[in-house]
Amino acid sequence: MLTFGRVFVATTVLFSVCLAALLAHVGIDFAGNMILSHDAYDDVRHVSRAGVVAFEALVALGSVVSALSLAALELQSGNAQLRAILRRSVGRAPAGFVLRVVAGSLVALPAMECFDTLARDGNVAGLADLLGGSLALGLAITVACAGAVALGVWNAMHLLLRSCRALVAALGALILRLERGGGR
Repeated sequence: MLTFGRVFVATTVLFSVCLAALLAHVGIDFAGNMILSHDAYDDVRHVSRAGVVAFEALVALGSVVSALSLAALELQSGNAQLRAILRRSVGRAPAGFVLRVVAGSLVALPAMECFDTLARDGNVAGLADLLGGSLALGLAITVACAGAVALGVWNAMHLLLRSCRALVAALGALILRLERGGGR
């Protein structure tokens, strides 16, 4: 059974993977233009980027709704559900979260480029082409982007964990204000 906590964790990982893959996609395109005379990303319309941004927005909305739902449940029940879920999912060290995001990005990025290449001419030459024409460059940029995004999101989740009480109090104040007719 899916719970708000599992949905929050899953959407946070998915958000991180999509953001990392998108940044790596742009980074590989930029690096390929600077370093290589002709890279595999040249002459390819990157239509997948718009789809990933739209999907990213939906996933982010899911994360926010999950967090607010948990905060509302915590406000109603008095149980520290949001803090407990965050504590379990964030952990003390970022290694597990970083590994999940890196692994997901190493799947998502080639999938994006495969979509773009198939939309262009239906011909995918190989994994190196899906990573901009250079396996080493593509992997290095993808791992670096995924690691940076994962660390940033992990730190943001720790910040949320430290500010749970304030979030729940603010949500309670907002609900009370709305119940009173929104008056100032």
